[in-house]
Amino acid sequence: VSIGPSGPNDVYLNNLDQFLNKTATENTTKDDTQTLAAMVRSFQNDSRLYFLSGGGSNQHNQLLLNRPNIDSLIQADDAHTRTNFVLPTRRTSKEEDGNSSNNNGPKVIYAGGGHSGMLTKNGKLYLWGWNENLQCAVQKHNVAARDDDQPLPFIEQLKSITVEKAALGFSHTLVVEKQTGKLFAFGNDVRGQVTGRQKVPSSDISVPPVTPEFLQHEKVEIVAAGLFHSAIVTQKDGELITFGCDRFGQSNLPKEEESTTTTTYRRWKPNDARIVGV
Repeated sequence: VSIGPSGPNDVYLNNLDQFLNKTATENTTKDDTQTLAAMVRSFQNDSRLYFLSGGGSNQHNQLLLNRPNIDSLIQADDAHTRTNFVLPTRRTSKEEDGNSSNNNGPKVIYAGGGHSGMLTKNGKLYLWGWNENLQCAVQKHNVAARDDDQPLPFIEQLKSITVEKAALGFSHTLVVEKQTGKLFAFGNDVRGQVTGRQKVPSSDISVPPVTPEFLQHEKVEIVAAGLFHSAIVTQKDGELITFGCDRFGQSNLPKEEESTTTTTYRRWKPNDARIVGV
């Protein structure tokens, strides 16, 4: 249990719940007191909360400063100084969690062009913010409707993939699966930064999690994402593989006349050595 300025958070929330319920009256059924009481009960029963700090643009709610359901909470486009915010996630069943509360602790924080992410020690990846091209891996029609009983909507974990490491580009995301070392990529593929495909039609640029054809049998040691290009280093040989935008030669792609497939990528490694960072 986290310990804050008022002591252990679970004790504080219990005391706050009792106080709010005691002071609530018929005249306050729709004011902030009842809203706070509902939030406390939700946090106690349904949520696992992570307290984060950040700054910069919140244009796509990548700092989670906008809460449309609660007029009294801050509505902000930008945070020009370091700002604290809460990442609410759904508490899993006791059978699943067991005594693994430490494993639910944060491992890495990520920042993309308009989306953000947090990876826990047990491989849960949470993504939020800009999702126009599915870079948060959430289908738009599957975004849960907000209701009055859930004032801080849950951020759901990435489905079906236990994550070892990840990288966020401007509008795409790369993750490495924990058990297999396999790469999954998703988001904006207009420059081939997700699949390596060239001349992707505009109707097909938003891609759900997929493994590029040329990486189907590769285990990934290192993963990195630039604005519009991607890179991985293989476990076996320490070989660098790059794909995506090559306008300035950043992906070192073969020339068009050299390419014989619809996907374009480049493999490279130094002689008698292996790459250890990218």
